[in-house]
Amino acid sequence: FVKSSKPQMINIFFSFVCVLLAYQIHAMRAGIKKLMAENEEKDEEVGRLRGILAELSREPSGDGPATFASAAASRCADIVRGRFSDSE
Repeated sequence: FVKSSKPQMINIFFSFVCVLLAYQIHAMRAGIKKLMAENEEKDEEVGRLRGILAELSREPSGDGPATFASAAASRCADIVRGRFSDSE
């Protein structure tokens, strides 16, 4: 029986291997799409954070703190004062 049906068994085996490879390719593509979506979300977050950093690190106009650290501290204090005055 095995000798007479050997070509068919080989065809079945290779068909099964092809199905497994197709499934792996499908799973990899789904994983790639998921990673790309996560990467896009992270890029948006990085852009948002860069905007905040640019806002904080921009040179103050007029009389005020001249260094980044003091400017950031001053702006943080202003925000905190604003929040406390809004809650009263």
